[in-house]
Amino acid sequence: MVEYPKYPIYKVIFRWVQKSKANKDLTPYQKKLCLKKGEIDNDYSYEIIKKQVMTAEEINDFMSERILKYSKEHKIIRFIESSIKLIGYESWVCDYFCHKTFKVEGRDDQWYLDSFENYVARKESEYEMALIEGCDDRKWDGLPYIPKLMGADQRWRWRGENEGDPAPCKCKHCLDSDYVYINH
Repeated sequence: MVEYPKYPIYKVIFRWVQKSKANKDLTPYQKKLCLKKGEIDNDYSYEIIKKQVMTAEEINDFMSERILKYSKEHKIIRFIESSIKLIGYESWVCDYFCHKTFKVEGRDDQWYLDSFENYVARKESEYEMALIEGCDDRKWDGLPYIPKLMGADQRWRWRGENEGDPAPCKCKHCLDSDYVYINH
């Protein structure tokens, strides 16, 4: 059986308070967050893949960079939470309707497709076990939701840059990056 490389995966979470044009009465949840009229809470969370475990200095730099970026983009009044946590090691990481992994010298498209198939099959199996154990019964349009797959479990969706393009993606952005992307 082929072993595919696994990399550190981090969960990044940012929650903040920002100005809002809406001037509605606050909900109990908003009051719990100590919001004032004209304020809303917002958040952004995602996972990142790294070639190796981040040092404390790398984590501090990463978080500082993001806090500055989001502060400028969202007119942030204050942060409620900003955290990064190593959540495991995996061969692929989910992005927005795509997955990505690092390019590996000497590997071809079929190797990446096989690696991705292996990843998807493992995630499907993990989800089935969670259902059996009663840990996760979330539904999406009446169908079981498979965490971290965002539709990749439907293999017909796998594609390159555009509908009908073979996976993995061969657009200029992807070819110039350190990653291999499979869109879905």
